[in-house]
Amino acid sequence: MEKWEGKNAFIAGANSGIGAGMTKRFLEAGIRVYALDKDIDNLFEMKNDECGENLTILQANVLKEEEIERTVKWLSENVDEIHIVIYSVGVIGSRSLTEGDFLEWQNMMNVNLIGLCICMKAITNLMLKQNVQNGQIVIMSSSAAIETLYLQEFNFYGAIKNACAAVARGLQREIKERNSSIKVTTLYPGFTRTKIIQNSLNLVADPPGTRFFVLLSVDDIVAAVDYVLSTKSNVSINRIVITPRGYVRDDTGTAAFFQQQQQQ
Repeated sequence: MEKWEGKNAFIAGANSGIGAGMTKRFLEAGIRVYALDKDIDNLFEMKNDECGENLTILQANVLKEEEIERTVKWLSENVDEIHIVIYSVGVIGSRSLTEGDFLEWQNMMNVNLIGLCICMKAITNLMLKQNVQNGQIVIMSSSAAIETLYLQEFNFYGAIKNACAAVARGLQREIKERNSSIKVTTLYPGFTRTKIIQNSLNLVADPPGTRFFVLLSVDDIVAAVDYVLSTKSNVSINRIVITPRGYVRDDTGTAAFFQQQQQQ
């Protein structure tokens, strides 16, 4: 991370979860962070920490294009270059496909996918205008985009996160066609100990069935981003899939346990 010291990072979804973890890591590494979120209470706490002088808090909703454009306009007027972009905004639904609710689906589509496109359009065009050399964009998808998980509530979420990964691939091609050296990486985290699952499914503890494997921590995902940022200019990490130790694809025993829990 030494080569990024003194550089500028833009993090969307910085107030909690993986985004908050990345914010803390970058501040510790001497990177100036421009942290965006709709809710900013935790960011104010980070502002009071030892490295808080390098933190600039930006309050905006990724679903409101005018707010994102206003934020990026401010960045264009006050920051010479944005070298790193982390996009970690997302919500999970609480229903299966067969019991799904249109409004919930629409909200998931808007927050996870449309918000990503609004934000990436604005910040990528800024980076291209600034002629950023060897910049890095990291977009958070999910392992649910690659395989069907045992919680039925993840089925639509997985479809949306697959679309997010497609956006990342398309963005990389468009950037390449502009003869830019900016790299785009998609991360596919598995079950990670954040509040997004508990809040979406109204759980007070970890999701049922996770006793079969060790949950990932936010630090595990942050370490993966550290690796991406450590690569040389001639290396592009297209995607990284991260799953908890002990997690086995198509494990019928685990699947049966999930089904049993859901029936109770």
